[in-house]
Amino acid sequence: MSARHSKIVSARLISRAALAFVAFAWATNTLANEVRSGQPRVADPATNQESLNFAPSGPESASSEQRLDRTVSDLNQLPAKLQSLIAGPNGSREALGAGGIPFSTKRVAALGTQIPTDYFPWRATGKSLMLMPDAGSTVCTASVIGPSMLVTAAHCVHSFGQEQAGFIADYRFAPAFHEGHSPYGVWRAREWYIPKAYYDGSDTCEVRGVVCENDVAVIVMEPKDGKLIGDVVGQYRVLTYSEGLEEEDFSLAEVGDQSMVQITQLGYPALYYDGDKMIRTDSLGFRDIPNNVAVGSNQTGGSSGGPWLLNFGVDTSFTGDAKPNDDLSNVVVATTSWGYRGASAGNKIQGASRFAKNSIFTIRSNVATLIDAACDDYPWSCPDD
Repeated sequence: MSARHSKIVSARLISRAALAFVAFAWATNTLANEVRSGQPRVADPATNQESLNFAPSGPESASSEQRLDRTVSDLNQLPAKLQSLIAGPNGSREALGAGGIPFSTKRVAALGTQIPTDYFPWRATGKSLMLMPDAGSTVCTASVIGPSMLVTAAHCVHSFGQEQAGFIADYRFAPAFHEGHSPYGVWRAREWYIPKAYYDGSDTCEVRGVVCENDVAVIVMEPKDGKLIGDVVGQYRVLTYSEGLEEEDFSLAEVGDQSMVQITQLGYPALYYDGDKMIRTDSLGFRDIPNNVAVGSNQTGGSSGGPWLLNFGVDTSFTGDAKPNDDLSNVVVATTSWGYRGASAGNKIQGASRFAKNSIFTIRSNVATLIDAACDDYPWSCPDD
């Protein structure tokens, strides 16, 4: 290649790189405009204890969830596919619950012990308390997805559509919380990030402020005793980084005419043990509009924000030729957002805003956009690329 031709090629490459950088900068700025954040609003977050006391929790969980009111009771408010599941012949079968989706909901730890709640991957989930500006403390669930980052539901840190006034005043998190004990301590938040569409109330919703596309939040946590929370309890994956996969490639499969996936849901619902124990649900998940995934579940208020995981559990130690070839374990694809309580007793369906691109987030997925915004502000909190 001649020197002249080499210079032309180099110039073209530089020009393409410059255009790519401009496009990236434009996309980054555009995505940044879709995120809003809040910070603690207490006199001294390090010592403030107003209503944020994890032990004992007691009836606080139930009363807090009543205030949040995340339960849909009118069948006609739900998307058409869920209506058909609930109203269909399977809805009367106890093994499927009132929603017609097979599931099991059980406590994680055996009686008299905390095992395995205090082992990874369970311990990367925990109970959270938030100080609401108008009604004291409320209860949710969250999980660790980075060295110093959590993922939860947007409604756990903000009241839909109320802009700046809707943010909570303080946030605390106790990983592997069990029967009033916080084996890994109580961690406090530095900043939380939610979609602008949730912040200003413009999100696409089937039920306004409840069944929405983007009820998702990420939270940057303060270090504690010189350590980061993800280094202490471990962290789950979110499919936005080095795997090079789109969320759609991994989280849903087409089975017949249904988009479905196997989900493990963790949470601290108030219905069981006053929210003092971690509860696990395993269910098929069904995709529905507006970009929600619904599972059969008997969890209730307090489980909001809890992780919905693929390939949950401890990796096999088998090393032979027939070992499982999928190494993507403990992947969070959604967080608990809402529940349906129909004519039968108990809450048999829960829904979540799916981690994906949608009508609001067309360039990067909702959760990836939130993570990127948090990483720009706090690089040390960020999941590895």
